[in-house]
Amino acid sequence: MEGRYSLVIEKELSGTPEMIFDAWLDQENISKWLKPGEGVSVPNPQIDGRVGGKFSFTMQIGERELPHFGEYKKINRATELQFTWMSPQGTSGEDTLVTINLEPSGEGKTKLKLTHDFLPTEELRNNHNGGWTRIMECLKEYTEL
Repeated sequence: MEGRYSLVIEKELSGTPEMIFDAWLDQENISKWLKPGEGVSVPNPQIDGRVGGKFSFTMQIGERELPHFGEYKKINRATELQFTWMSPQGTSGEDTLVTINLEPSGEGKTKLKLTHDFLPTEELRNNHNGGWTRIMECLKEYTEL
């Protein structure tokens, strides 16, 4: 898609690739680390963790609600997770694509690479870069518990 924007974030995390992968599909615990900013909560995530399955998260910031939706495109446990990502505000209602790649990086560590493609504007890419960076920090803290 011409005129679209992408971002890439890499992070080394504590835990095996299997543990990190499973955290992304863990409906019970994802709200503990899926926090793109201070004061953001995800009170009722819905995850159907299979290819073709859908997810929905409503991120709450005070009284403000930011719904997010997507569909899982690839699920290769411990190596790759790919899903569409759409939010009326965050992606202007357009589907974007998130790919998570995982690989072992030493004793009990995993290198995570998150690629977010097809963001409609530079501003939305920059907003997502900040949000995903914060989420990766929260995931790092979660995996170190």
